[in-house]
Amino acid sequence: MQDNKTFLSMINAVLHTDAFYFATTYDLTHTLQRLANTSPDFQDTSLLERVSPDICRTHGTIISIKSSCINGKKFEWSIISRRSCFRAGVRYYVRGIDVDGHAANFVETEQIVQYGGSKASFVQTRGSIPFFWSQRPNLKYKPKPQISKAGNHLDGLQRHFDSQVLLYGRQVVLNLVRCSELQLSLYIFYRMEVQRLTGPLHDLDLPFQSILGCLCFMSGRPIRHPFKPPGLKR
Repeated sequence: MQDNKTFLSMINAVLHTDAFYFATTYDLTHTLQRLANTSPDFQDTSLLERVSPDICRTHGTIISIKSSCINGKKFEWSIISRRSCFRAGVRYYVRGIDVDGHAANFVETEQIVQYGGSKASFVQTRGSIPFFWSQRPNLKYKPKPQISKAGNHLDGLQRHFDSQVLLYGRQVVLNLVRCSELQLSLYIFYRMEVQRLTGPLHDLDLPFQSILGCLCFMSGRPIRHPFKPPGLKR
């Protein structure tokens, strides 16, 4: 009995956590696209049984706007963010990926628009730069990132994008790393590794320069060979 009281107390503590939501009639753990591609048998299973270990969430945030109106058209708009249980942590202390390709602080955000009897869903994800790097806190306001010399970056990056394609299909990847002096090494190394990827990634669009329009300058001079990748010789 004492164990049951302890477990109930833990459940109550979680359910009273801000921005945590629980539903008995709607599957919050899966996107509408994922549910639309499941079998009837899956739809008949309980919400507990259908939870995927690959998409297991530790925290969900939902913001719902009902009866919105644009140009005289009324609709319902919702946004759901799902945090992955893999490689979660505090900023600076947890960066990059693990050996299975799980990116730190990975979040899946789904926007749902319901108009009449129809629903439309748009999904986007974000996470730490998917290779092995760290940024341990020190006395500096912004610690310098360190790229690991031991990890197999290409293998980790390949695993990350393979799982992304498997879960979400065709990808549009946006590189939002700043071209500042602090993050320049991350930006360049990521571009180099992505170009070495193989497999079904021919469907991916990588609009790096169109998104960033980045010109790498330092002290008014173009930077040439600003970073030497671990294990490679110029």
